[in-house]
Formats: sequence, structure tokens, C-alpha cells
Amino acid sequence: TEQLVDFSVPRSIINGAPSSVMNLVLYDDDRFFQPKTSLSDKEKIVSPVVSLNVSGIDSSRLAEKVNVSLHHPDCAENLTCSYECVYWDYVQESWSSDGCTTMAATSTSKTTCQCSHLTNFAILASFDPKHHAHTEELSTVSLVCGIISMIGLGLTCIIIGMFKKLRGLTAMKITFCFSASMF
Repeated sequence: TEQLVDFSVPRSIINGAPSSVMNLVLYDDDRFFQPKTSLSDKEKIVSPVVSLNVSGIDSSRLAEKVNVSLHHPDCAENLTCSYECVYWDYVQESWSSDGCTTMAATSTSKTTCQCSHLTNFAILASFDPKHHAHTEELSTVSLVCGIISMIGLGLTCIIIGMFKKLRGLTAMKITFCFSASMF
């Protein structure tokens, strides 16, 4: 089995609580955490949502930061992905990164967060298509080839239309209709 979450809570936080009971809830996905305004098409929660809580302390402002590492799927080859640590803001009813720092990823499928509060944490991925080095050149070649194709189709229609002998042949009628529809 794959380990989905690693976390470390400083001893001072646990020792400062009158009753050191730590609660951990792991949600498979973000279905219980749907923002008022939906995420963009290029953003998605990609990790399980983990809820951390220590009873008897104010978990909104911790003296020391908590480390939470969450596992998530690798980025697809045709995309550039950036990962951000977020938590569920119950007041705004949305994902927020306030109070959380995204540390360097230890691997492509694990991101570590350092946060000054305890709540529901997840990894938000932003996706962008990879840009190829020769995008401008490929666009120019595509444009030139498109223009050449249009000229060829136009000439085909003109030549078939000019010669009465060609217009009478069934194959030429089909070719003419096909060329005219593509033009």
C-alpha cells in the first residue's frame, strides 16, 4: 500500500494542549470541499484531503509550523504542472494558501507543505500545456501549406469548370463537388 500522507507536529504544540488528542481524517477526494466559485479548468485538487486537529489548542495560529506531505499523481507528459499547498477556508468556502508555504517537492508525486495552522489540507495543481520550442515556425509552415492547398483546390475547380469534356465525366463532377466543398 502506498502512503498517502506524512505529517509532523512540533512537540511544543502537543505539550501545550491540556489533553493531547490528535485527530486525523483522510478524505479520498475533495467532494466535500466544493468552493462557491469553481476552480478554473486548469486547476484541480490532486491529492487526498487531510484534516489535522489537536484538541485543546487554538489551531488557527500555531507558534511553530506543521509539516504535511501529500502524495498525488504525476503530471501528464504533455503538461507543465505546478503544485500549491492549500487549505479549506470555511469562512470563504474556498481553497486558500494563506499561512501555508509550498516546500520543494521531494519527488514528482509528493509535495510538502509547511503551515502555521491546522485544518483541511490538499494539493492544488495548475496545468498548462507544454510549449514547444518551434511553435512559431510550425504555425508559419501550417499557414503556408494551407494557402497552397487552397490554391490547388481553387485551380482544380477552375480547370474542371473550363473544359466541357471534363465537366461531363462523373468522376470529375465528384472531384469538382469535393474540391468546392473543401474550398
